Amino acid sequence: MPQTVPFGGKDLRVLLKDSAADTTPDFVAMITTKEIEWVNEFDDATVPEADAPDQVPSRRSFLKARAWNTSFSGIADAKGFRILQAAATADLPTYVQVLVAKAAAAGGGRWDGAVWFENLKLSSQDNGVAKFSGQLRGEGPLAWTAAS
Repeated sequence: MPQTVPFGGKDLRVLLKDSAADTTPDFVAMITTKEIEWVNEFDDATVPEADAPDQVPSRRSFLKARAWNTSFSGIADAKGFRILQAAATADLPTYVQVLVAKAAAAGGGRWDGAVWFENLKLSSQDNGVAKFSGQLRGEGPLAWTAAS
């Protein structure tokens, strides 16, 4: 494997899209913490060994689905939060792009996909800065496109 070259969080960006075909998504500057997660879902069966029925059975796992989720949080801007709230309460999925802002040779590119907001939260503690967080559930595949 080649030498690891870490990249900074400023190069991992979340953008909102108006549609799946939107080629000019909007960078959500108020997002400061972001996460993307890939999940494999399994069905399990406990299967006894035919040649040794007295042994403890072994688990067998069957991959049944793949899913992805993304979450983010940040410092709330009142106008920007209203845009997120509109997406969170929409009756249709929202489209996002998660950008790795690096050259192709450095592994840059983007993931594009549809999401449903599972939750969106606005909070402030002790009269401090208003913050927000959101959890989004991927809808369908998450397509990767290498940087050009």
